[in-house]
Amino acid sequence: MTIVDHDDWWEWRAPGARAAFTSREVGDVRSDGAARARAAALLDLDPGRVAAISQVHGADVWVDLGTGDGLPAEVRWDARAAAAEGDPIEADALITTRPGVALAIVVADCLPIAITWGDAVAAVHAGWRSLDGGVVEAALAALRRRAGSSVALADAGPFAVVGPALCVDCFEVGEEVAARFAASAVVRRPEWPRPHLDARTDAARRLAEAGCAVEHVNVCTRCDPRLFSHRGDGPATGRQAVLVRR
Repeated sequence: MTIVDHDDWWEWRAPGARAAFTSREVGDVRSDGAARARAAALLDLDPGRVAAISQVHGADVWVDLGTGDGLPAEVRWDARAAAAEGDPIEADALITTRPGVALAIVVADCLPIAITWGDAVAAVHAGWRSLDGGVVEAALAALRRRAGSSVALADAGPFAVVGPALCVDCFEVGEEVAARFAASAVVRRPEWPRPHLDARTDAARRLAEAGCAVEHVNVCTRCDPRLFSHRGDGPATGRQAVLVRR
């Protein structure tokens, strides 16, 4: 596996898959169609070949059961599927086995995760609610069912990459949130009035427990000015994306 920092986006290369993590320079992929086109082009696609859904901080998984070239209109990125309003499909992970189709998740502090296993790839949106709700485990279970024969799996993953997200220094939470997570993911320091959540460590643990080889684009969305941040900029900020394809 390889991660390449292109300054205005990050590229992940794994056996049988590629992923792109975008930045402010690419644009606000939630509301700007031109930005979505630029993001898709990073993986040599147009937005009509990218699937996205309405993210709701849950643990449901959308599985692409299609076999042809076309995506359903309700998930096509060029049909405003990246916008929260009006999208009837709600989930926080997507899976496909089709080559030449990318999956997109949009974020502004939550963890964007790309996974490849056998003949399948997944994109996962993992904020603290989704992590606590089991989105990583749900995505991996669905991915395993779609990944192909045991012979293929023996030589092909699972491999995962966790992209830019809020770092532990910036991720203050309440005691009620901290209590939901393993002690290894909760950090307390004398100078902090409240606990902080190390969501990256928690997600990596969940992935590793499922046998994933895990890599990181270890960049904080709030600390790095190249990235949109809900906590840093406020709720009206834009969104970057992870896109993954076979």
